[in-house]
Amino acid sequence: MILSSVPTGHLLATRLLSPPIRLMFMAMLPLVVIAFGACGKSTGSTAETKEASAVGAAVSTKDGRDRVVVYYFHFSRRCRTCLGIQKTISDTLKDRFAGELAAGTLVFEEINLDEDQHKHYMKEFELGFSSMIVAARKGDSVVKWVNSDKIWEHAHNAPVLSSYVEEQVISFLATL
Repeated sequence: MILSSVPTGHLLATRLLSPPIRLMFMAMLPLVVIAFGACGKSTGSTAETKEASAVGAAVSTKDGRDRVVVYYFHFSRRCRTCLGIQKTISDTLKDRFAGELAAGTLVFEEINLDEDQHKHYMKEFELGFSSMIVAARKGDSVVKWVNSDKIWEHAHNAPVLSSYVEEQVISFLATL
């Protein structure tokens, strides 16, 4: 039989539905679920999390001043990648925006979405998983924000992630 004479959809369906393939798929499915669920497993130290959340923590975002806020939203269960992203964001802000952090024109907030007082952010910023949001605040109101979703694309390349974070922050600081 010439392979080109078999309709592609039929060949694909036959192979996907064959018992060995189906068995292999069913055996691998739990591994995929575990891999995606690993993002909720905490493997980092508490010290890393506390250090990262301390950036800009002395400045209140509810004081009516205009500022840029970099939020890093996460859930209680966290993987190494989530912790690494947060550390890179925190380090980038400390290294490249020390003056803005000290002046209070830039603030970093690490927020656990599993805590009841933070649930409103899920609706406000349309969140479903760990995310970095950069927001411009005029007074006590968020006037512009962006979900910097490429953090996941650059998660395993700290220099590229750091540059991405810097670009996002610079574009928002320019609006103040």
